[in-house]
Parts: sequence; structure tokens; C-alpha cells
Amino acid sequence: CFVLVPSSHALQIVDNETVVIEAGEVIEDDLMVFANELVMDGTVKGDLIVFGTTADINGLEEGDLMGGAQEFTINGTVEDDVRLGGTVVTLGEAARIGDDLMAGAYSLENKVGSLVEGDMLMGVGQSRLAGEIAGDLLMSGGGLELLGTVGGDVQAEVGSATDAPVFSPFTFMPNAPNVPSFTWGLTIDEQAQIGGDLTYTSSAEADIPANVVAG
Repeated sequence: CFVLVPSSHALQIVDNETVVIEAGEVIEDDLMVFANELVMDGTVKGDLIVFGTTADINGLEEGDLMGGAQEFTINGTVEDDVRLGGTVVTLGEAARIGDDLMAGAYSLENKVGSLVEGDMLMGVGQSRLAGEIAGDLLMSGGGLELLGTVGGDVQAEVGSATDAPVFSPFTFMPNAPNVPSFTWGLTIDEQAQIGGDLTYTSSAEADIPANVVAG
């Protein structure tokens, strides 16, 4: 459920098989999109709410980004919060989130070069975090691979490698997105950095490299 608070923006609703917001196009209002495919290369000055199969956010979102899709890819800038639900959620190398990111997904990845300026809260099956999170990381799920930087604390509840499915649960689903395969349990790379404390719960003890956790 999304509660739309009245503001100076009107709400535009677009329902179509494919919705493309071209580079250079500016939408002054809040926008709600129902589409099989959304490609957003332009600018939305209000909030953007998306329900569909695939959503590619490559432009500038000046408000919040909210929605649900099988596959969400952010490779642009969202100046406020992001709240997403999906099968595969990816923050590309050019992704910039101005505040918090909250997500529920089977698979979540933030790539090298991506930036979340607030906190990241997520419930996932598997995750690989190679980008930068300026605030805290709170996660619950099957697996967390931490290769990047967390400026604050990390709190994680994870499974173990033995909990990983033998094959992707989406293998036999028609038109399913391409789901990557990440390690389950807690994996922290030697190049990772945690500026605060690390607290984790797991059925298997993790190997924490020296000098990675400042707290």
C-alpha cells in the first residue's frame, strides 16, 4: 500500500505495455506507471511509483522511487528514498541514492561505483554489495557478500552455504529474469570496510579479515 500525501504536485497515471521517458523529457508531477517495461532516461520531479515486469531507472528522480517489479535496475540518480520489491534488484555503477534504500528481493546487488548516501535495509535471499553505503546496513536473508564500504554499522542475520538452493527457484518460471548466483552465509572481502560495528547471526561462523571492521 502506498499513501500519497497531498502536495503541490498532481499525480499522473500511465498504463501501457511499454513506457519510455526519453532523455531530456521532464515530468513535473508525481508519476505512477503500470507497464510490462519501463525505461526512464529523463527527469521526474515528483515521486515515481512503478509496478511492472522490468524497470530501468537511468535518469534523474528528484523525489522517492517506490514500486514492485520482477527486475529493477537503477543506474541513474534518485535524490530521496528508494522502496522496492522485486525478484532481482541491481544498483549499477552510476547509481546514486540520496537517502535510504529499503528493499525486499530474492537477489540484490550494488556494483562498484554505486552510492547509497543513507542507510540500506533489506530482506533478501542473496546479496552482493560492492558499492558504497554511507550509513548503516541492516539485512536479513540467506547470504551477504560484502565487498564494498559501509560507513556505519552492519547488522546481519544470514544463513549458511548449506542453505543455498541447489538451483535457482526461477529456473522453470516462464519469462523469469536472469538471476545471478551469490554465496550464501556471510562473506566479507579483504578489501571491504565497515566504519562502525559488525553484528551478525548465523549458523556458521564467518571468517572476518583483519582491519576490515573499525568498530
